[in-house]
Amino acid sequence: MSEHRHGNDSAVLTALANERRRVVLRHLGRTSGPTSVSELAERVSESGPYKTVSRTRAAIELYHVHLPQLDVAGLIEYDADRRLIEGGPELESGLALLEHLE
Repeated sequence: MSEHRHGNDSAVLTALANERRRVVLRHLGRTSGPTSVSELAERVSESGPYKTVSRTRAAIELYHVHLPQLDVAGLIEYDADRRLIEGGPELESGLALLEHLE
């Protein structure tokens, strides 16, 4: 493991601790290429912890809370200006860790 990876462990574990962020990661693990915030909100609002909130509320929460934290952890690459998300350098290892923990 690289030194960069060790320094990122805390951010990855913090990101994975939230169920809504885990839903986002699983969705991104099934897609290829960039996804818009609105498309992601639509997809995740159909399942799990987002079923209880509107798509608009899900998009706001993703934009302001969850996507920035996933980006800091390296699990996604998030372009807030263009509102595009794609898998980051730690996505595969994050998904593997999720699979192992569940």
